[in-house]
Amino acid sequence: MIRGRRAWILIGVLVTSLTLLTGSASAGTVYGDLQLRYESTGTNWSQLPGREAQSAYDPCFGPERLVGVGAWVAESTLLSPWESTFKLGKAWNASIRPINEATEPPKPDSSHQVADTLFKTPHNMRLTENTICAESTLQPTYPSAKRMSPGRERTTVKAGCTGGTHVLSGGGAGSGPFKSQRLVESAPFDSDDAGTKPDDGWRVAVDNMTNKRRSAKAYAICADVQGLSYESAPFTEQDHFRVHRQVGCPSGEYVAGGGLRQQVPYGKAKLVASRYLPVTLDAWIIELDNVSAAQSTGRTFAICHS
Repeated sequence: MIRGRRAWILIGVLVTSLTLLTGSASAGTVYGDLQLRYESTGTNWSQLPGREAQSAYDPCFGPERLVGVGAWVAESTLLSPWESTFKLGKAWNASIRPINEATEPPKPDSSHQVADTLFKTPHNMRLTENTICAESTLQPTYPSAKRMSPGRERTTVKAGCTGGTHVLSGGGAGSGPFKSQRLVESAPFDSDDAGTKPDDGWRVAVDNMTNKRRSAKAYAICADVQGLSYESAPFTEQDHFRVHRQVGCPSGEYVAGGGLRQQVPYGKAKLVASRYLPVTLDAWIIELDNVSAAQSTGRTFAICHS
């Protein structure tokens, strides 16, 4: 089937299907009651140092709806256990969010990634975005929220789900050019409702590394769906260290979204990965660089459905 989509070309682009990237089932295979389909697009880094951006080569289409977004930066040859080993603090995500990629509905239909690197010479690096589509009759909503981001500060933004819906995934972005703002936290949150599950929306934190006042935005993907599992686990991150953690879904469930919260001081955190686990598709992976001189703590999240 040929579908219209916005054409774009990046120097050094290398696009592969999920099978080629991770060895998992081919595009078109769906999983679980929500009929989840997992797409992944990878791009070899062409500008060092500098910024790259990309969206899914094969976004959600037809009856599908976007339910999950993720992204990561790593070596091009990354394999299980899917842990990045490049030098601490040299690459990070500035934006992971939903986007309209194809010209026809549905909208939004893809995840969009913006990543920065400080490497001055080629290091066989790659940025990769993850898009999760649902082929069920699910009708998600996509609320967002925006705040001004003062210079030299960390700004937190929340986008809430309404009308009895529950959060499936989410993301965030900061405005500005290369090295101006970093996405340092992206996770579901629990409001002051009667429950204790973090199912009420999406929260992000952005570090503004410049003196200029900019903006920060949070995006939530919400739906009226029952049976979601919200799994989480705490972690402790050593100083000058990259934490690599994953949280799994209960047996028989597949991951729709996930993220992390963290307590690293302003200007000292760099989000390397927030992505689904390849092949088995039943866990969420996070990687965070702590470039500070102090130990810190955080929590990893996975949002799952059978």
